[in-house]
Amino acid sequence: MRESTLALDGKKCLIMRQADNEHPLVKGVKQLGGTPLQVPLIAFKKKRLSEREFDSVKKIHTYDWFVFTSQNGVHFFMETLSEMGLSFPKEKKVAAVGSKTEKLLNGLGIMVDYVPEKFTGDHLAAAMRERVSPGERILVVKGNLARDVVGQVLKEIGCIVEDVVIYETVFPEENKVRLVHVMESENPEVLIFTSPSTVDNFVSIAGDRLLEFIYGKVIVSIGPVTNKALKKYGMPIHVSPEIYTIDEMLKQLVLYYRGAF
Repeated sequence: MRESTLALDGKKCLIMRQADNEHPLVKGVKQLGGTPLQVPLIAFKKKRLSEREFDSVKKIHTYDWFVFTSQNGVHFFMETLSEMGLSFPKEKKVAAVGSKTEKLLNGLGIMVDYVPEKFTGDHLAAAMRERVSPGERILVVKGNLARDVVGQVLKEIGCIVEDVVIYETVFPEENKVRLVHVMESENPEVLIFTSPSTVDNFVSIAGDRLLEFIYGKVIVSIGPVTNKALKKYGMPIHVSPEIYTIDEMLKQLVLYYRGAF
């Protein structure tokens, strides 16, 4: 394929999440002819468990269901199990938010019983009402910014729900200056937001220069929760997929540049 036929031909795309050169978002932008500019505005680290959370993990074989809300949750939970000398009870039922979370679990030999059609906690909570029974024990594994919608819904129908906040989302302070430098010197055409936290931190750094930073840019959002954050600041949304994955987001970006909508 000639470079001139690529949808992102020479366009600079700002990526504001942690992503190495092998990450699907970085590779996808390159394959479409774009130049990825990586300035992570969020990072993730394993959280020190509270005494209650530690006890919850120790009782791992007593649960009927495990709910994973993200790939990070899977990664840090398995790391914690290893440190505690525990193994995951693979005969239990598992629900996961997102096809990538499912794929990661499958790669660990863990079969996933349910993934919602739309990759949000709200859709997972609604669907699991039909799949669980009162009295079942459920462990929800999540990050510190995840909403508690799944746990609340399952408690309402009589399930015994415990949660473990296994990781924290943090702001890499060193990237404040880098973001301003990239916006001024590189002038990216595309801004890609993959979480509400990336939106909040971008706006915080931009300050009274927000309108200047977003003027003439194509703003891409991964899904409805991130859309809500963008709308809160009055920012336009040019691209947002119906299925909340990186692959679908890039497909919609291609359609945007080809004038499909």
